[in-house]
Amino acid sequence: MASTSLVPKASTWTPPASSPTTPASAAARRINLSPAFITTSSWSSARGEVSLYLNGRLVASRNPTDLGVMAAALNPDQLVRLFLDDDNEWAPARIALFRVYAGPLSATEIRDIYAAPFTSTIGLPKPGFQSSGIVNSASYSAANAITPGGFFSIFGSDLGDDFGDWGQSFVNNIAPRRLNNVRVLVNDQEAFIAFTSSSQINAIAPDNLPDGPVNVVVEYSTLRSTTVATQSRRINPAVFRYTPENSRYLAATANDGSAYIGPPNLFGTNGFLSGLALRPARPGEYVVLYGTGLGPTTPPVPAGQIPPPRTGGYPLSNSSEIRLTLNGQTTSVVPAYSGLSGFPGLHQLVFLVPDISNGDYETVLVVNGT
Repeated sequence: MASTSLVPKASTWTPPASSPTTPASAAARRINLSPAFITTSSWSSARGEVSLYLNGRLVASRNPTDLGVMAAALNPDQLVRLFLDDDNEWAPARIALFRVYAGPLSATEIRDIYAAPFTSTIGLPKPGFQSSGIVNSASYSAANAITPGGFFSIFGSDLGDDFGDWGQSFVNNIAPRRLNNVRVLVNDQEAFIAFTSSSQINAIAPDNLPDGPVNVVVEYSTLRSTTVATQSRRINPAVFRYTPENSRYLAATANDGSAYIGPPNLFGTNGFLSGLALRPARPGEYVVLYGTGLGPTTPPVPAGQIPPPRTGGYPLSNSSEIRLTLNGQTTSVVPAYSGLSGFPGLHQLVFLVPDISNGDYETVLVVNGT
C-alpha cells in the first residue's frame, strides 16, 4: 500500500509561479544517402553527433563531417540506420533507416526521402509485447489493465523509434491517435497516444469497451504487432505514485498548488521538487491525489479530450460510493471533489486531512467496492 506523510499545521505557502512551457521539438533533418557520400540540408546548425548503424549494429558515432568516410565503404542494398541527436534535452532523438543505392539518388528518390525521412521501416522487426506488458499506468498492474478513458502502458520491444510525448500534438483539445508514427488499437478502436519510445507506450483507452477480454495491437509505420489479449474493466481505480515501479508514496499536491506532498528528502532535494516545496501533509488542509480508472463522470467527457472549463468540474458519477481511508480511519471525500482534472484521462481526488498524529499512513482508495 502507499503512504501519505503528515505533520502538524504550519504557515501558509506562497502559490507557485506558472509552469514552464516545454520547447517544441527540433525539426527533422533531411538526409540523402548513397554508398559514397552522405549529404544533408542543414548540418551547419547541428550541435550533436550522428551514429551510423549497419543492419542494426552500431558502427561509429562521429561528428557529421566525418560521415563521408564511413559511408564510402557501404555496399549497394545494405541497410543503414542513422541516429541523430541535436544535443537538446527537449528534442526527441531522430532515427532514419535507408537502403544504400549503387549510385547518386535521382531527383524523385531525393524528393521521396525528403518528404518522409523518418518513416522507413525496411528491415525493422515488428512491434513485440505480451499480455504481462500491458499495465495500468498508475499501479503498473496487469490485472484489468485497461479502463475506458483511463491511462494504460505497454512495455515491449521495437514499439517505435522516436522518444517523445503528446505536448504539441493536441488538435481542437483532442489527444493524438497517432504519435511519432505509432498507433494503438484496442478492440479495433484507436487509443489516444501520450508517449512513445522503443520500449514503452503510454495511452488512454477508447470509450465503449466491454468488461472482460479485449485485444490490443500496436502499429509502427507499416509494421503491425500480433494481437495480444488483456482485460478491460469499467472501473478499476489506481492512484499515481512518484515512481510507479517501487515508490511507497502517492503523488500528491497541496490543493492550493503551493507544494508537493511527501517526505522532504524523498528525492534527495532537501525539501524541494521542480521549484516547489516538498513536505508532509498537514491536518486540516486539503490534499489532491491523482488517479485513473475511477469511472465515468457527470456530465461525461469523451476519452482523450481536454475537459472544457465548467463550474463544479466533472465529478464522478459514483462519487457517493468512494471511500478513502488512512490506516483504517475514514476521511471525508464527497464534500470536496472527486472527478476529472483539467487533463484527459487523469482523475483528481481532493480530501481533507484528518487531525491525526505525525507519521506515514497506509492509504486505501475504494470506488464502488473496487
